Amino acid sequence: MPRGTLLLLPLLAYGWGFWAHRRINRLAVFALPETLFAFYRPHIEYLTRQATKPDERRAAFSWEAPRHYIDLDRYPPDLPRTWREAVERLSEDTLLAHGILPWHLEKAFWQLVEAFRAQEAPRILRLSAEIGHYLADAHVPLHTTANYNGQLTGQEGVHALWESYIPERFGEGYDYWVGPARLWRSVRDTIWAIVQESHSLVEAVLAAEREATAQVGLERKWVYRVRGRQTLRTYSEAFLVVYQALLEGMVEARLRRSVHQLASLWYTAWHVAGRPPLPAPSTPLEEEAPISPDTLPPDPRCGEMGCYPLWQPFRWALALPCSKPSSMPLPAHSSKRSEPPSLCAHRSSGFCKKAAPAQGPAQNLSLLTRRHAPGGKGHRRGAKESPSHPSLQLSRRSPGSVF
Repeated sequence: MPRGTLLLLPLLAYGWGFWAHRRINRLAVFALPETLFAFYRPHIEYLTRQATKPDERRAAFSWEAPRHYIDLDRYPPDLPRTWREAVERLSEDTLLAHGILPWHLEKAFWQLVEAFRAQEAPRILRLSAEIGHYLADAHVPLHTTANYNGQLTGQEGVHALWESYIPERFGEGYDYWVGPARLWRSVRDTIWAIVQESHSLVEAVLAAEREATAQVGLERKWVYRVRGRQTLRTYSEAFLVVYQALLEGMVEARLRRSVHQLASLWYTAWHVAGRPPLPAPSTPLEEEAPISPDTLPPDPRCGEMGCYPLWQPFRWALALPCSKPSSMPLPAHSSKRSEPPSLCAHRSSGFCKKAAPAQGPAQNLSLLTRRHAPGGKGHRRGAKESPSHPSLQLSRRSPGSVF
């Protein structure tokens, strides 16, 4: 590249920067109850390194990108929370075009439950690390809007500004003590609450950037640095200080919440699995196969509906006992470990079924089937608009089979 070429870095709309993703996974370990801490702590370096694997895959696999975001402003207000209902109403291609983050997180949670039940340490660790990435992305406001990089409001670059520049510049001074992990009462409701809370902050993220630009001025907003044969344009220290102040602790709060909710998700998955004894620590392979339909071996589970391969990656169904509403009676760090919780998050969707008896202590929940749609395109554009909701882009493809 000839001298004098100007690069604007970084403007890619990825999740939290690598620094933040790794920090979140690492710190979540310290919020776990004693039994889980004893299992996760020897693998903390692995969990830290693997935190960025999903972002590393995005350029190579078209099905990866939609897992990181959901453009809530492209969906109708009454968007179904179950994958079955969402596909029937909007089509699978439409969902893949506008992001599937909350649905993918819920699916990954149940995969982690199964890994705990099977007591497979490498699988538990791989899923735990990658779930940490997606859950952290759910806490980023700009992962919930079509204006994900300020490109619709003339604020290009705000994505990296909020989630990379600010935490990397000020993150060492944040307070990361978040208290002990707590059980989620409803997995689905908690995931959607996180996403909706993030979406409620979108305008504040953009407004703070506009105000910081007005206060500092365009001539002082940017600085130029020469690196080798490249000239790089990046945000000035003065601008970062003003933007951080205008955000009023938002980035720190979302980082802290990411840490606490990740520890709580790991804890809840182990609890739902029946609190099984955890395998003795063993170091996982340095290069694990990613979570994908091509690299994971079949892992059949049998229930009253028959046997289905567990690892087909997207469409799936749950059969849940319906004796109690969605709740987890044991408080965090409870000493009572004999009875698994009763969880019936799908009662409202009408496909809560009695699970078949299972071996071992975890009999309350059976993951019966998963099927996967062809990999969705990683971009966010395409297809025609829906007459019923102008901002929603619908695919011509029929819904097809669902969970």
